[in-house]
Amino acid sequence: MNIADLPNFGPKSQQMLALAGIVTIEQLRELGAVRAYVKVKRVGNVSLNLLWAMEGALSGQHWQQVAKHERLRLLLELEDVETGISQEMQASQVTLGRLDFGSGAVAKVFDSYPPRIRIKLLTLRELIYQIAAETEGVGALAETLKWGEPAYLTINKSGSTIRLGWKKSAPAQYALYFHCQTNLIETFRTLFHREFKFEGNRAIVFNEADEVPMDSLAFCIAAALTYHRDKSAARKGCK
Repeated sequence: MNIADLPNFGPKSQQMLALAGIVTIEQLRELGAVRAYVKVKRVGNVSLNLLWAMEGALSGQHWQQVAKHERLRLLLELEDVETGISQEMQASQVTLGRLDFGSGAVAKVFDSYPPRIRIKLLTLRELIYQIAAETEGVGALAETLKWGEPAYLTINKSGSTIRLGWKKSAPAQYALYFHCQTNLIETFRTLFHREFKFEGNRAIVFNEADEVPMDSLAFCIAAALTYHRDKSAARKGCK
């Protein structure tokens, strides 16, 4: 069932939910009204009436009844959720640690991301650096911008560029991009078709709520960082 089948929602509310990646009743029910409201707030200005409407839709009440009888409970829960997000962001600053960006321009791009997406992309950034340090023959990375997005290049030319991405048009998604003229995505799709979602021949795409299979993703990053080295070794082996 779609959101449009629920009471309390007009076209504008449905559009805002869709922009936040909430298009089915199951998605709304899994998040709950408060967390869904927090997601929608990240993509646009909304009033508390939307929170009352979502709670009413899930509990079978008119939104005005929710506003009258459930207001305090929902506001307290909203405060708890938003406080938890703030603490998560602060913890991520401590645990990620590697925030010496390649340039002020790169730092500015990270600052422009919505808070929850920024955490996700900083986690991927840290994993890229970790795999580079642990993988023989990769060496140091250069951090720069490609197409206005953070990108990571092996200075010794051992690998192919990896780029992080987020689009305002799909605010609940983020992506790890690989060079489209390599066979990397084709390989990943063969190996990890159950673990990942792909965009054409260039990206692994994640939803904000996804639990990322880090071991599989580490394999993909290592393959990209050693792509040219391994191709060169394969050519030499054929001679």
